[in-house]
Amino acid sequence: MEDLPSGLTSTGDLPSGTVSLLFSDIEGSTRLLARLGAGYTDALEEYRHVLRQAWSQFGGTELGTEGDSFFVVFALAEAAVAAAVQAQRGLAHVAWPAGGEVRVRIGVHTGTPVRHEGGYVGLDVHRAARIASAAHGGQVVVSAATAELASRTLPDGVGLLALGFHRLKDLAVAEHIYQLTITDLPSDFPRLKSLGASSSLPRAASPLIGRDRELSELVALLKSPGIRLVTLTGPGGSGKTRLAVAAADKLGEAFPDGVYFVPLALAKRAEDVWSSLGRVLDVPVKRRALPHLFKDHAHQSILLVLDNVEQLPEADSVVEEVLARAHASAVVVTSRRPLHVEAEYERSVPPLSLPEEDAVATVASAPAVQMFVAHARRVKPSFTVDARNAVDVAEVCRRLDGLPLAMELAASRMKVLSASALLARLGSALNLAAPTANRTGRQRTLRATLAWSYDLLTPARQRSLRQLSVFAGGAELDALADVLECRSDEEVLAVVADLVDASLVQVFDGPGGEPRVTLLEIVRAYALERLAETGEYDAGRRRQADHYLRRARKAQLQMKTDQISRALNWFELEHANLEEVLRWALPTEDGPAGVPSFAETGASLCRALGEFWGRGYWAEARCWLTRAMALVEQTDRPEFAQLLIRAAKVVGMMGDYERANENAEAAVDMCRRLPAADAELVDALTTLAWTEQNRALLDTPPPSYDEAISIARRTGDDRRLYYALGALGSFEYMAGNLHRAWELHNEALAVAIECGDVRGVLVSRHNVACDLRRLGRVEQAEEQLRGLIPETVQLRYAVDVITLAEDYAAVLADLGEPAPVVRLLGAADWARDHFRVPRSRGEVAEIEPTVARVRSALSATEWQDAYDEGRSAGLEATLTNAFDASRDDQVTAGTPASPTKWQHPSTATTCG
Repeated sequence: MEDLPSGLTSTGDLPSGTVSLLFSDIEGSTRLLARLGAGYTDALEEYRHVLRQAWSQFGGTELGTEGDSFFVVFALAEAAVAAAVQAQRGLAHVAWPAGGEVRVRIGVHTGTPVRHEGGYVGLDVHRAARIASAAHGGQVVVSAATAELASRTLPDGVGLLALGFHRLKDLAVAEHIYQLTITDLPSDFPRLKSLGASSSLPRAASPLIGRDRELSELVALLKSPGIRLVTLTGPGGSGKTRLAVAAADKLGEAFPDGVYFVPLALAKRAEDVWSSLGRVLDVPVKRRALPHLFKDHAHQSILLVLDNVEQLPEADSVVEEVLARAHASAVVVTSRRPLHVEAEYERSVPPLSLPEEDAVATVASAPAVQMFVAHARRVKPSFTVDARNAVDVAEVCRRLDGLPLAMELAASRMKVLSASALLARLGSALNLAAPTANRTGRQRTLRATLAWSYDLLTPARQRSLRQLSVFAGGAELDALADVLECRSDEEVLAVVADLVDASLVQVFDGPGGEPRVTLLEIVRAYALERLAETGEYDAGRRRQADHYLRRARKAQLQMKTDQISRALNWFELEHANLEEVLRWALPTEDGPAGVPSFAETGASLCRALGEFWGRGYWAEARCWLTRAMALVEQTDRPEFAQLLIRAAKVVGMMGDYERANENAEAAVDMCRRLPAADAELVDALTTLAWTEQNRALLDTPPPSYDEAISIARRTGDDRRLYYALGALGSFEYMAGNLHRAWELHNEALAVAIECGDVRGVLVSRHNVACDLRRLGRVEQAEEQLRGLIPETVQLRYAVDVITLAEDYAAVLADLGEPAPVVRLLGAADWARDHFRVPRSRGEVAEIEPTVARVRSALSATEWQDAYDEGRSAGLEATLTNAFDASRDDQVTAGTPASPTKWQHPSTATTCG
């Protein structure tokens, strides 16, 4: 079939428009004739009979037969493909004479040839013939146009195998050719007989998911004039190779002289690269024969994909040599570190995007989840994301950092595990062995890919990575410097730069634009194991603890100043690291025995975290305080008294007033025995009085209040004075002594302003507004409480926001606005459930009249609808909406434009 068949004639009405053109002939027909002699005629007749049955069965119109060749046209691509399959299957069942097997090659192309004199003319006819002539006996190959049209309705047992782009005789544009794989028939054939098989790309085992943007950007970059080297970097298992292959598969027309994949994972020296290139390019490589290697390719437009070069110490010089020898070529490199050569364009391949929320639709649409589902369906075809498993699937993908290899390995377990069971067994994800046998040894497990990257580091950088594993959720440069024992910023930056180049750490902009360094969780888990193996674990944790204790104490002091927002932001940002320190210093009861010196550090951190925990981390605070008091030495000292006071406040906020009272009494007794503990004694007395008033509704204030105020005045401790004054004022308010409450709250406000305590001022202003309401000055109370909403919401202290919502609801009830009242009450109840902060008996008595008044003004349906609306919207949004509605749409600076439900991280916090 080197030339087109002649004498084509029409055998009926020809289809017009888009048609599929099929060419076939017998491979090695001359040799077959020589072997069969007179029997060749019988074999030829049987061959023609089988093929004409196939053409007829699927509506083919035979246009010409010359010797052993056929030219047939079909109206539909699906019919042409089905006929080709039927022809090969029919031939396979013929009992050919010994040594006389007839092997037929078939090619199909779909296009729009011009009808002329009972046949067709045009480039599409030539293209179909050239495609067929590139095939081997027993093989069916089709063009990309045919493959696309027929792919949705392939016959049973038939698949499509991409063979890449190929240059064909007399055709300027390379053709992307596909092979039909037919069950029970051979599917392994030599390279197509084109002018240069332009593709040695590996066959993709699964579709490329979640990389549309990266793929289009990479293809566009490689098509850009003058760009000859792109390095794809990223951690092991991130999908660098898969992305590079997908891009190369789309670049056949841009590189008509060839697209070649060169696997280099096992290469250790430059010579290994030249040998691999020689095998791929089908050029013998002799010692010191580098110029000869590119003799035929020096001026050709080829694309080389050099896969996995990070272990090659000479990778940069090798790639530069390739670019210099193959003048018109371009190179895509996959590596965990950039080459740092002049021509290089580096593109990072990040993990796949994770679901931002746990709603089913959001989870299912996330690229990481789509990848997980695709692999899960390979072992469990019925698997899908639904309301029962969406949260667990999302968490599995988050735990695996969206790394494609990690999710592939995990998804293989879905054959026997549910998503929740997989999550429970996931652990560090490092023991998920790949069940497939067709991986390279380096990729059999995720652990192997991590070990590969780790082993490529210098001993110094290996130690750095191990030390960095103590951080959770990332770290700032100053924390890195302390843990890594660096002497300068330049030294820290050098370490980070090397590990970023190795694709083992990532750098993001933190608050204020300062860099924040993070490790993928699976990298961190691996590095932690290595840290423990080397005996460096406690030393690294010790340095981490010293750093965060020092910073926490600094932030604790800022909490009582106008720097409170900065301090709170730091606590939230470093929350995970602070918990890491506590887990190490205060091990849980089922963990290793505590070390006294470590426990003292943990207890000190608990004291520093006390104010921050007041944001709503009650369960977490109770856990760690309990552990601290169990592990440190219980002697008379201010530090232990502070732990008792913190514990009393925490368990009291959670409604356990009996336990709170016991801790407060113990703290008071201890402080009285200490020679210089006036500050701690004021705290202990105020806390004791508060627990006593909440254990029972008292008629007179506990005497501890007066003693605490007296000591604070005598010692000039204004910060504790305003707190004691405010607490006593609140008792008088609950007792109905409103004028006395008014006096105490105003004095507390004046002291808080003098001290510059931002939160103290807000709480005191809140108390004064409540006094105004009870004194009958409702409009003034509404104005003051409304003005507190933006600042109180911004600080996000749970109890402050909850009580503000309830007290503002009471004011609105007095003003006759029932609907917003019920929404606020619903939102407040949601928050109390969320943070596990029940109302005290005094608070219950305070809110009952408001509830009764509003219930009488609304129907049961109206009440329930408004209440459910508040619970659904959340506290922050409901308060902000109430604020917006009451200010006549005048926007105040700092108020959220689109408030969202307040989702506090305390729900996800665990102790131990």
